[in-house]
Amino acid sequence: MLTVLVVGILLLSLCSAALFLWRCKRALDKIAQTAKLISGGALGERVSIRTEKEAGEIARSFNAMAESLETTIRRLENEKREADAVLGAMAEQVFAVDFSGKILFLNPAAEKIFGVSNSTAVGRNFLEIVRHAKISQLIQATLTEGLERKESISLNLGSERFFDARASILREQENRRGVLVVLHDVTEIRKLEQVRRDFVANVSHELRTPLTSIQGFAETLLSGALSDSKHQREFVETIHKQSVQLSGLVNDLLDLSALESGQKTEFVSVPLSDLLKEVCSLLSPLAKSRGIEMSAIGFDDSLSLHGNRDQLKQVFLNLLENAIKFNRPNGSVHIRLVPDASTITIAIQDSGTGIPQKDIPRIFERFYRVDKARSRELGGTGLGLAIVKHIVEKHYGSIRVESKENQGATFFLTFPH
Repeated sequence: MLTVLVVGILLLSLCSAALFLWRCKRALDKIAQTAKLISGGALGERVSIRTEKEAGEIARSFNAMAESLETTIRRLENEKREADAVLGAMAEQVFAVDFSGKILFLNPAAEKIFGVSNSTAVGRNFLEIVRHAKISQLIQATLTEGLERKESISLNLGSERFFDARASILREQENRRGVLVVLHDVTEIRKLEQVRRDFVANVSHELRTPLTSIQGFAETLLSGALSDSKHQREFVETIHKQSVQLSGLVNDLLDLSALESGQKTEFVSVPLSDLLKEVCSLLSPLAKSRGIEMSAIGFDDSLSLHGNRDQLKQVFLNLLENAIKFNRPNGSVHIRLVPDASTITIAIQDSGTGIPQKDIPRIFERFYRVDKARSRELGGTGLGLAIVKHIVEKHYGSIRVESKENQGATFFLTFPH
């Protein structure tokens, strides 16, 4: 009887142990299955807990670990999106290479100038994408020295462009992973610096000519020519002429400075017919002295321009004065309205010697003259057309010229209706 009882107890114990092991195995299988799902990207998966025993403790620990892992991954994904957004919004070109020279990433600005996508470039050697020795030397020097380096470089990207390049070590925890390079495009700054230098040089040259002449004739008069009745008037007239040219240059410089400074001006409705009559009246003595016939065609009293009257007057005075001065003797200047329903286009046509085709793209540049000697002789400062273009663009308009040598020139002014 005792034997049967012992056997019964043993069998019961074995059944309990088997049931316990089966439950543990089922719980572990669920944990393994859930872990596989999580590793596949299903971060929200969890192990269901139906017991408070040991397997339940394991499941709770696993769920806590999965929760922490999901939080960490979500945070890293958000940080990556933020970093991608920052890199994508940057105007600077940013890229990274590893120690072997293979590209780790390019931002959109770098993709654009190098003409390759990030997905295509990653893993390829940098020199396959950008064959530029100076950038390669910058990267190599940074890797060798382990210090940040800066260089000014130029790249031929259809046209020459200038960059300030900065390279620094890219670290992963305490280890060096590669080099991060940032290129800042300074082409426009370089161009503006060159424009400034050219402007200062041109102004200095333009000022020197009349000042030298005034100084020379004044010294001649002071050294004894005041008593020379035959030449003293000629000397004084030359001084006066040069001082007038100098004053005109200073006034044009001030006008150009005011226009480029962005100073606000009052816009009103300006009757076009009245404005042209006033300008033609002011220039009539000059036109008569040269035998130039002036005419205005197609303008009625109802047509108006929205703008600053003084500035618009300056535009027409400058263009018409040029048309008279650079015309043939007994020539003509015609001002006509070009029919257009959506804009107001005014054509100013002269019968002068015209403008060579090679000079047309540059005539609106400051201090550019087609005929330097004749322009100075006629009192031109070389700034008139630059001022005209600034004023026209300030009035939301445009200006262009059509001309052939020995066939005159026609300037077209277009303004919003």
